[in-house]
Amino acid sequence: MNLTIFIGLFSIKLIPYFLILCSLFWIVFERDFSYFKEKKKIFYPYLLYVLTFFAGFLFTEDKANALKQLERLIPFVIIPVIMVFNNWDSLKIRFYGNVFVIGVVIISIWSLILLLNFSVNEKVFLLTMNKNYLQWKFPHLIGFHPTYFGLFIVTATIILSENILSAINKKKFVLSVLAIFYLTTYLVYLSARNALICQFLVLIAIVFSHLKNVRINNKTRTTYFFLLLLFLFLFIFMFQSGFLLSKFSRVFNDDRFFLWPYALDKIKANHFILGEGLGGGAVYFSEIIHNINDTRINYKGVDLHNQYLKDYIDLGVMGLLSLFVLIFSPLYKNFNIYYFLFVLVFAIAISTESMLSIIKGIIFFNFISIFFTMKTFKDKAIKI
Repeated sequence: MNLTIFIGLFSIKLIPYFLILCSLFWIVFERDFSYFKEKKKIFYPYLLYVLTFFAGFLFTEDKANALKQLERLIPFVIIPVIMVFNNWDSLKIRFYGNVFVIGVVIISIWSLILLLNFSVNEKVFLLTMNKNYLQWKFPHLIGFHPTYFGLFIVTATIILSENILSAINKKKFVLSVLAIFYLTTYLVYLSARNALICQFLVLIAIVFSHLKNVRINNKTRTTYFFLLLLFLFLFIFMFQSGFLLSKFSRVFNDDRFFLWPYALDKIKANHFILGEGLGGGAVYFSEIIHNINDTRINYKGVDLHNQYLKDYIDLGVMGLLSLFVLIFSPLYKNFNIYYFLFVLVFAIAISTESMLSIIKGIIFFNFISIFFTMKTFKDKAIKI
């Protein structure tokens, strides 16, 4: 059974149109135009990104292929409209955060049930495979890309971290620590390298922020000693995982990045300013790889696995700048530790995955970035 089987009931192509209907419904029933006007600057980075892609569409030769890519950007306009038209209060923010975290936890538990079921039903077959096969098979069983679901887990950790940093509700503090430990352990078994690095960066930030904001006493020392033992166990488990270690050992020889040198050469040939036009980069890579008869195109395709390089080679320096504005500019007036951690994590994630080139990545980024933006508009911390 695949976790994503229910998605098959609906065509992925219908998602942008579904979002349009949602936005119209929201506008009709919410109609909080005063709030919309107050927060209209939220749209500027998203609008700039879309307009840059539209300019790339005008200068590309393959309009049919470019139009498909342009169509994917509909959520960059629709989702901010849906969310900003809604006058967010503390209850809505808390509910949204809780739904996301609980959803991630439930999906992770269900995926472990699927793994257990597979290991029981295929016990004889597994005896013929090496010891790392089950861990390798895990992402295929749940039907998720490890990096994408790993990013969900890291984001859930960031949301949970507020219960730790606020340290007001003891029950929430304990539950949040246990939930983060569980999600981190899950992430280690999932062996999502990018997400795992991001997770430990987030954990380090949580610890230092908590130490800075609380009074050090015997109770605090006992808590951190217990946490240290838990994560020491986690590190031991991580280094016992031959599969995870083998994945990290192949970082600098990963075939997913075999197109990067060609991309850098083309960017240099374009004087670091011009682009190939929307979708032009993929056409260029397809031609050059076929010319040198590189068989890796058969199983790696022409995905650069790097959003920065992809936007740069397609749209030139304006594509790269608009991407930076989209990701980093909201922090200028909406800075807090949680939003900063999400931006840092996402900036790292798109260095190995072109997340803003596919619908699921676009929808995730838009919803979560707007969520953290809305969150920072509140005068006091919201307890998730």
